[in-house]
Amino acid sequence: MPAIQCSSEFDRGQGPLPQRGFTLVEMVITIVISSILAVGVLDYIADSTTGFMESANRSRLAGGGRTALDRMTMELHNGPAEQYPRDGRHSER
Repeated sequence: MPAIQCSSEFDRGQGPLPQRGFTLVEMVITIVISSILAVGVLDYIADSTTGFMESANRSRLAGGGRTALDRMTMELHNGPAEQYPRDGRHSER
């Protein structure tokens, strides 16, 4: 007499096996929670990027101002001596 084979739906005569997998409700809840986390992370990244761009812009403007002041200082320092006499009197041309 051939041996009786156990089906995958039954556990050796003890009844049906419990179902494995996720329900639709579990999947929807997981997707909603993941979406909320993704929005938070994207908002953080967007704020960081905006802050970096503003910082780079401020640095560029400060560098331009520094260059302008250095140039004015150099031009005043290297200007012709008769134009800026030390006694305070202006020379007439």
